[in-house]
Amino acid sequence: MRAFLFCAGKGTRLGRLTRDTPKCLLEVGPKSMLQHWLERLEEAGVKEVLVNLHYHAKQVLKAIEEYRGSMEIHSFYEPELLGSAGTLAACSEFASEGPFWAVYCDNFTDVDLHQVAKAHFEREVWATMVLFEATRPEACGVVALDPQSTVIEFVEKPAVPRSRLAWGGILVCEPHVLSLLPPRKKLDIGADLLPRLVGHAHGYVHPGFLVDMGTLEGYATAQRFHEEHKKSGR
Repeated sequence: MRAFLFCAGKGTRLGRLTRDTPKCLLEVGPKSMLQHWLERLEEAGVKEVLVNLHYHAKQVLKAIEEYRGSMEIHSFYEPELLGSAGTLAACSEFASEGPFWAVYCDNFTDVDLHQVAKAHFEREVWATMVLFEATRPEACGVVALDPQSTVIEFVEKPAVPRSRLAWGGILVCEPHVLSLLPPRKKLDIGADLLPRLVGHAHGYVHPGFLVDMGTLEGYATAQRFHEEHKKSGR
């Protein structure tokens, strides 16, 4: 499988932490989030990954060059941010050979990617969405599932959430789903793709840890989780 790793965001919610450093190079433990995800994807069998770039792109490129894994890493510079689904659309040829990952680099989680891929291949679905139980679902993309774990509703930041299950920024897609995107340059996965997958996507509910590290609170939570696991030897 190939993977898209979204690293272009400015991380404005993190304030001074991202003034001189791109969000994807903030560290959790001794490693940047970029390195965490490159290692995780490679361990999951990914052979090629495309990293999109924008904010402090030269720093991200340098980190990519210093990565010592065996994956082939492609970079895609966006002079103007396209949005996550805009990147998928602009680089659709990269996703044409089979199922692919689409991962936001600012999510920190202990999810088993092998199990996610296995769940996807066991079902005849267009996509598999990694879900988690959110403490504040009204701030997330909320998902409702039927008894077979098929996604029957997706609503971005609903005023009255139907469930506490939220999309965790990790997706496995079949190539043809990109044909569902509207013909615009700037597109977002949550706004422009996931609603079109309702009825055709599997919801993989992760019972463990997953946090959006794009806020100061989320970043602190990721740091605490890492330290607790380091102390316990897990």
